[in-house]
Amino acid sequence: VGPVRVVRSQFQRLDPIRWAQGELSVYEQADNTLIARFENFSTSNAPDLRVLLAAPASPTTLEALGPLDQTVDLGQLLGTTGNQNYDIPADVDLANFDSLVLYSPSLNLIMSYAPL
Repeated sequence: VGPVRVVRSQFQRLDPIRWAQGELSVYEQADNTLIARFENFSTSNAPDLRVLLAAPASPTTLEALGPLDQTVDLGQLLGTTGNQNYDIPADVDLANFDSLVLYSPSLNLIMSYAPL
């Protein structure tokens, strides 16, 4: 059996400067590992964008996001356009997270999120 999609969502536009578009899917693979996949993806550019799993469902501000040490950093954004994959660590329980967030630490801004 191939990968099974367990999440399907869309990236959200926060304002004219902070936005992303495209589809987020999370796939469970045959070995039970999870991968977050961006398809038809594009986003506004910001320095050092990170991909985070976060508990709040629709964090548009850092206050809404909460403490960064309660997020899971999936790594640096691979590019501002195109399809891309991010491994979700095996010890992460996706049930504890309600969004995937694009965050710029150097600007201290959330650029977009996709609800899980």
